[in-house]
Amino acid sequence: MRVTVTGGTGFIGRHVVTALAGAGHEVTVVARRAAAPPGATRALAGDVADRAIVSTLAGAEAIVHLAGLADASGSAADPVGYTTVNALGTLNVLEAARLHGAGVIFASSQRVYEPWRGPLREDQSSIGPTTVYGWGKLAAEGWVTMYARLYGVPAVTLRLFSVYGPGQRAAGGTSGIVAIFAERALAGRELVVMARHLRDFVYVTDVAAAIAGTVARLRDPALAGRVFNIGTGVGTPFDDLAHLVRERAGPGGAGAAGRDRRAARGGRGDDRPRAARVGLRADGRAGGRPGALPRLAAGDAGGGAIGTGGEVTGEGRAKVLLKARPTPAQLRDRLAAPRPDGLELYLDARDLGPDDWLPRLRAIMAAAPRAGEEGFAYIVEGPVRSLDGAFFDVTRAAAADEEALARLARFGGALGATVAVIHLIAPTRDPGALTDEYREGAFERALPLLERYAVRCRDAGLTPTIENIPPVSQMREGAAVYSALGVAPDDLARCCRAVPGLSITFDLSHAGLYLGAVGADREGYPPALRPTIDAYAAAPQARTLDEYLDRIAPWLVNVHVSNAAGLLGEGLPYGGGDFDLDAIVPRLAAGARYLVTETLEPEQDRAVFMREAQGRIAAILGRAGAKV
Repeated sequence: MRVTVTGGTGFIGRHVVTALAGAGHEVTVVARRAAAPPGATRALAGDVADRAIVSTLAGAEAIVHLAGLADASGSAADPVGYTTVNALGTLNVLEAARLHGAGVIFASSQRVYEPWRGPLREDQSSIGPTTVYGWGKLAAEGWVTMYARLYGVPAVTLRLFSVYGPGQRAAGGTSGIVAIFAERALAGRELVVMARHLRDFVYVTDVAAAIAGTVARLRDPALAGRVFNIGTGVGTPFDDLAHLVRERAGPGGAGAAGRDRRAARGGRGDDRPRAARVGLRADGRAGGRPGALPRLAAGDAGGGAIGTGGEVTGEGRAKVLLKARPTPAQLRDRLAAPRPDGLELYLDARDLGPDDWLPRLRAIMAAAPRAGEEGFAYIVEGPVRSLDGAFFDVTRAAAADEEALARLARFGGALGATVAVIHLIAPTRDPGALTDEYREGAFERALPLLERYAVRCRDAGLTPTIENIPPVSQMREGAAVYSALGVAPDDLARCCRAVPGLSITFDLSHAGLYLGAVGADREGYPPALRPTIDAYAAAPQARTLDEYLDRIAPWLVNVHVSNAAGLLGEGLPYGGGDFDLDAIVPRLAAGARYLVTETLEPEQDRAVFMREAQGRIAAILGRAGAKV
């Protein structure tokens, strides 16, 4: 393939050129000063901030866009210059790709994330740049997604974490902290740690291998417009880094590791502890650990090493969970062999309502067969009926709903769960209420509760998610209930944009029923259901499952897996509906941390259909011993 690398003469660029040449590609380098590093077949002079770059990039089948200004700490002094090169320069590259039929791999940065102390996923929950550099990269990411969706440009964003390795210069700031420490240690100078930061350090050849692997898969539709972290998933404190570098330097570099304690107490900045969570493997597959990482950091990379485009491999792959209420009978059934990777516990009002609700639940969980191994996952889901007996409603601002969410978060935190789920629903018995005006009002009324929900979950260590609902909800009790909120994909995306930290639990069956309403022949349904069909068919936000997923992909965390048929066929067995789930599961696994089997069972205490789905999904994910 003819691959052009912008910024191919830089630290990362030289390694990328070597990796691409080694994979058999014909590599052209474009930089402000034309120079051909080892492996490049030719070099061209060009500035990505200049519109002339569009013609310079003609002839490329793939463009690896690395060129840009890299000093994040200095970007505040020149916001226009940094934005012109890093953001508008990317727009020029994308336009060249559109005109010449090329694909694009855009090298973004960890700097698009807010500084915080948890693992960072590629969804929107952790986005919050604090530098001009970070904002420029984030703007460029948006244009990459735009060109993928509007113009069909095969484009992928790779967020690089702290890259280090041979050829890195010991520049200012902390971007090259490994090189800075190495230079000082070899000179016998003190290594000063200015604050209690940690970073996810990733070796440059592993980054280059990940980029080369992505080039090979660039035209895979499953990657189009998506964002992946490139890191180890392990954060290394600067203190530990200083000691590791000093040890590597050996007796000839006897620099002592030290600390400016005044700076350490007050230090905060843009480099507070962070670690990548999910990304691309060195072969271009989605996953958490590129190549033979970590080189400096110790520990397991973690994250979900999940393949895309039908191939799912690796150590950390998406977890397959079963659904259960926290009752002794259901826990015994769900935790029997073959044991799942975890459980999603649906908490009914009967579980959360009694005065002794928490001691009771703790006793039930303590008496259940234990998951045994490290990594068993729990998700907690809120009730359909609230604590006052009414349907849970994100818009009614009721004390019963607030208390249900408080108890959900408290139990989830006590259990060590990772995710919480509530239904994005404003229930009504009147399908005539599904007007645009009513929907807009429902959205505004829902935001305060969703914001408090997100805060409660964050304080309990949970990822807060909202679940889509079907056009006609059965509410687990045969009732026909409608909602002005939560059925169409843009409802979920809009809430996630408005509420920091909010993510999505995607119910496949519910989405199928929405698609059934969009494409239904209204005359084939009873008159009572026709207003519902009309409401969603009038302005469909998605006509296919892929379109639905595209709209919510940035916030996707959890998936409820069951089949669907028509407008009312909810929660059907794996092979019993309109979907070919064997073809769909790979994409779901590529975008989510958890796949929860959630079919409706003839006997709630026996997971017959859910077990069938567990086995089918495990087979697709390549689990040992799984059977189709």
